[in-house]
Amino acid sequence: GGGGRGRRQARLAPADETQPALDIRPTAGAVVVEELGVRTAAQAVRLDGFGHTLRGLDVRGGGIEVVGEGHLLERVSVRRSGGICIAVDAPDVTIRQTRLNRCGGDGLLARAPRLTLDRLLVQGARGAGITIQSDDNQLTRNRSIGNHGTGLQLVGSRSTLTGNRVLRNRSGGLVVQGCNVDGGGNRAAGNRGGPNRDFENCPAALAPR
Repeated sequence: GGGGRGRRQARLAPADETQPALDIRPTAGAVVVEELGVRTAAQAVRLDGFGHTLRGLDVRGGGIEVVGEGHLLERVSVRRSGGICIAVDAPDVTIRQTRLNRCGGDGLLARAPRLTLDRLLVQGARGAGITIQSDDNQLTRNRSIGNHGTGLQLVGSRSTLTGNRVLRNRSGGLVVQGCNVDGGGNRAAGNRGGPNRDFENCPAALAPR
């Protein structure tokens, strides 16, 4: 997809709604896709392979599936997906400066280790805001606001959470289960239907180093 800085130059819609509008498959080299609008009622983007980059994408109506390894998503916007906005089943993925609005399922669901999540905003998801089921993650300055499920739930170990804000979610707030590090500045307020803040204590003998 073509580019340019500061202004979207191309739009993409699938001819077949049963297939991803943008399907990046395993290749010998990394693929960079910048400043692209994707419009679809089905799956919008599927990333596979190693080390691909999505930067400046505006996705409406579909979600993003991330498999393979080592991808970067930066300044991505996903709105009104029919299901999960971003599903991550790939290790060593970085997502930063990204917005997810009114997802039909969870905002972000990650099930692979070593996720770096920085300045993600999730609002109005029909499911949870952020759900992570893996180890060795870095979660920094993310916001999960007004989602129908739990705002931010992490089940795993050896992750560090710093400066995250979890506000006004309907089924609980900040729920961290496992041996992880509270890096400070994590705020949970106005959440209901579950614990507002439940950061499981880590026994000193098991504390990450």
